[in-house]
Amino acid sequence: MRVLSRDEAQVLPVSTVTTSAPLRRSANPWKRRAAGIASESPSERIRRQSCLLLNKLASQNFGSISTHIIDLSAECLAQVLDLVLDKACDEHQYSALFARLVRRLADRHPAITCPDEVLSIERICTRRLHESQNTLESMRKWKPIMFSDAYYSLQKARRHYFGLIIFIVELYKTELVDKSFLYDCAVRMRPAQQDLAEYRVEATCRFLTHLLALKLPIEDLLVPLQSHSSTILPVRLKCMIEDICDAATQP
Repeated sequence: MRVLSRDEAQVLPVSTVTTSAPLRRSANPWKRRAAGIASESPSERIRRQSCLLLNKLASQNFGSISTHIIDLSAECLAQVLDLVLDKACDEHQYSALFARLVRRLADRHPAITCPDEVLSIERICTRRLHESQNTLESMRKWKPIMFSDAYYSLQKARRHYFGLIIFIVELYKTELVDKSFLYDCAVRMRPAQQDLAEYRVEATCRFLTHLLALKLPIEDLLVPLQSHSSTILPVRLKCMIEDICDAATQP
């Protein structure tokens, strides 16, 4: 195949461009999401706006964004609280920020700090803890293939469970829950002697590590863990138990 020179290429005729037919409007055109907002229900509107605000929440804009969220909570507090907890459990690295947000919500809605109220943060966290444990119990016998849908479902359940543990500790730091509630959660999550669940052992070790960092006594809570250190457990969990026991005995 002969390569054309530059002079030969310049004299080549330019093909004529055919004009296309004018565009016609489709019978079922795509419409922006914003165009259908007027038809959404109040619950859908609160959920959409709350999710948008929670995604934008940061330390730099905490004052303004939290004020908008508080205004939305006046319409449906339960829905806003559920969305905040979903976000806190899924993104545990921002648990302190979401705990501050719940603190501001409690200042506006005192029912959040009343243990006897339905919307009490203690009741909500207890319910979430129970639901997460039930979910993980149903997945205990799963042996999913790596990167399969079942694998990601299991990882998500574990992430939410451990994220909830961190969030409960942050709620204590903001004085939304008391010390007795922390101990009650520790009792709820510790493994049973006859039915040893590895996720419960790991959760208890992580939770007690946070309690130890808060300088709270955990000697009574360590006794069940010490009895599990001699059972058939992965080396990783045995090391976690030994580490927390050693840290508790240090002055």
